[in-house]
Amino acid sequence: MDKLSFFLLNITLNSLLAFFTAFLLIELLIFLFRIKQGRSASYLRTIPILKLCLDLFLYDFSRWAYLQELNPLNAEKGSRTLTATIGSFNSNNDFLFPSPLTINFSMSGNQTFTISDIIGHLIPIYFLNFFAILFMIVTAVILLKNLVHFYITNKYFNEIIQSKETHERKIQNVQLNSYINKSPFDIVISTKLHSSLFVTGIFSPKIFISKNLYSNLSQNEFEAALGHEIEHIRYKDSLVRFILVIICSIFWWVPTKWLRNKIEQGQEIGCDLRSKAYGIDPVDLVSAICKVAKQNSKEKPPAFAYQLAKKHKIHKRINALLTIAPKRFKKIRFILTASAVCVAFFGIFLGRFWIF
Repeated sequence: MDKLSFFLLNITLNSLLAFFTAFLLIELLIFLFRIKQGRSASYLRTIPILKLCLDLFLYDFSRWAYLQELNPLNAEKGSRTLTATIGSFNSNNDFLFPSPLTINFSMSGNQTFTISDIIGHLIPIYFLNFFAILFMIVTAVILLKNLVHFYITNKYFNEIIQSKETHERKIQNVQLNSYINKSPFDIVISTKLHSSLFVTGIFSPKIFISKNLYSNLSQNEFEAALGHEIEHIRYKDSLVRFILVIICSIFWWVPTKWLRNKIEQGQEIGCDLRSKAYGIDPVDLVSAICKVAKQNSKEKPPAFAYQLAKKHKIHKRINALLTIAPKRFKKIRFILTASAVCVAFFGIFLGRFWIF
């Protein structure tokens, strides 16, 4: 039990340190490589959250000082060091992941320890064991709560689908029609919807729209909104959100909500910009976004659903939609983005921060 308690303490504190380290490095990368808010920035910002899971497989127990019954507090003066290395490779790791960036504490005998180990040695063992039991109970309760919420939401969607009305509008946009014919999906229209317009569904996505909004949108606005939601489907944003929610539920103590909001904002802007590829007029999409923002209720959107508009976020999207990006720098932006992705994956995602 003592070893498990020490390891759970490590997971709790190390994940916090690693998360903030990865987040700061990613934000620095986005700034240095001039990555604009959108799809690319959104993908880069998922790395600190996805890394929370990966780090569980990067722990090297063969070098953990605690298992060798070594207390870093009792180590000789000058034998404890904080090291930051680039381009290292850990052959003891079963997954043989390269670790271009490593930040950890080490002591004599090539053993590693963490800040959590130091705190653990200062805490009475009975208190540490109590913490471990409480930690496991809280984690189980939160996971169960989210599963129940997912079940209730799924039941709500099924009720909406059973009472859906017929979609009578014909899609006049040729490019939208072409995509819909290749990858058909359902458009659910209902008077029972609280939120105005959103897409949801992990493996079988559907676009939900309230009857009131469906009647109020012009043909061009409706097709513009449809093009935006199709981009969510193409990039499987509902699946991405589902994965992030599961990870954040497991690592419930890590403050990820604000980062997830940034990720979703980037996805929305990415869908807005990509909808232009269907020949959609940005003005029509801006008009649709404004109408949806006015009609959306104060209730929270269903789980794993992507609303077309949230009132406090639309100004950035409108600015991005109506700003014409210079084409002459397109190749340079692509090179910078590709470089940032490579550095982020090999240098940050596969890196080892503050773990043993």
